[in-house]
Amino acid sequence: GVKSSGGGVDAWLADIRSALETGNESLLTRSLASEQKERDVYVFSPKGDLYRLPPHATVLDFAYTIHSGVGNHCVGGRVGGKNVPIRQELESGQTVEIITQNNQTPKAEWVSIARSSHAKAKIRAAVRELTAHESALGKEMLERKMMNRKVEWDEALVNQLIRKAGFKESLDFFKAISDNRLET
Repeated sequence: GVKSSGGGVDAWLADIRSALETGNESLLTRSLASEQKERDVYVFSPKGDLYRLPPHATVLDFAYTIHSGVGNHCVGGRVGGKNVPIRQELESGQTVEIITQNNQTPKAEWVSIARSSHAKAKIRAAVRELTAHESALGKEMLERKMMNRKVEWDEALVNQLIRKAGFKESLDFFKAISDNRLET
């Protein structure tokens, strides 16, 4: 057989060659299967542009590949005339249309749906920004309520309140207020 230093494609080709030479079916199947598993996905936009995505890429990955604004508002896709969820894995050759809604915002759990590091990074950044914004809003709401009740803002007191409410992070606590999940 052919010995090859370096793995990847060389090793794979060497495996296939020796499998073909020796008629070793299981090795051949295994080589093809492992290659199949990690193959990049190539999909088309409705305009006919070709995009390369990582293996097991989802509708969400494709949305973020087009533009982070498209990703942030993605609610699903249309593949072959059928509506599919954001977690739908794509296959090479498909034409994928992204469906967006303006009121859609990125969720932390999207990170586990995305396969590409690009999409994961964009999601994390958007979620951080959103959380910071909602937290600032919540802090403002609490300050206003305390002022209305003539209660002095006291950092130590507020931190005590946050812990008592069962929050580790003040950011999460203020976000909960702005989401109206917390009675103040």
